[in-house]
Amino acid sequence: MPDRWTKWWWLRLQSVSTWSADERRAAGAVYGTLLVCFLFAAAGFAFYISRLKFDLNVTLVAAIAASLLAVVPNARGIASAIFPGIIKKGDEAAANRVGDVVVLPEESPGLWWINYGAGTNMISSEEQFVRVAIFIIAMLIFIPSVLYFPPHLMIWFDVSKRTSILSTIAATLPLSYFIGRKLIVQFWPEVARTADENAWVRFNRRKLASQD
Repeated sequence: MPDRWTKWWWLRLQSVSTWSADERRAAGAVYGTLLVCFLFAAAGFAFYISRLKFDLNVTLVAAIAASLLAVVPNARGIASAIFPGIIKKGDEAAANRVGDVVVLPEESPGLWWINYGAGTNMISSEEQFVRVAIFIIAMLIFIPSVLYFPPHLMIWFDVSKRTSILSTIAATLPLSYFIGRKLIVQFWPEVARTADENAWVRFNRRKLASQD
């Protein structure tokens, strides 16, 4: 079965010896972007986790894991925005090498309502409403949870104050946004649907502009 082109071709290190100069430059741009973003994210995560006075080993492991999860899926997209010409030539060369064509389907903006860097700055009124409403609902859930649960977790599970605070934040922050999103869809379904559609168009407009 012939090899198919994928936008993740730069992860296929077993074929690096067959890469062209354009592919090497594109892969270098992606990996360079990944490294810079990883170091920046790791430093930020390590700083905030260290404020809870965890052991150095725990702080480093948690910061590295969180940074990899945040950076690796987005490294290519960030590199495409910074080096559009280099990435485009690398894609074309990689596709030509395997006898395929470059096909970059429309990509979902994902959690656009918490991703302030996705797409252009032309945010519709529906998107703005959904984003603000989700944030307000999430904070109304998150802040009381952080104040209420840590003292109880210390008693229930016999853990330290730092561990109970970090556990509460890690568990309730994503849950708060999830509940906020569900409530918005429940109470304002048409507004939420329009906001999602507008975010999709805005995100893919930015992607297409970076490739021109």
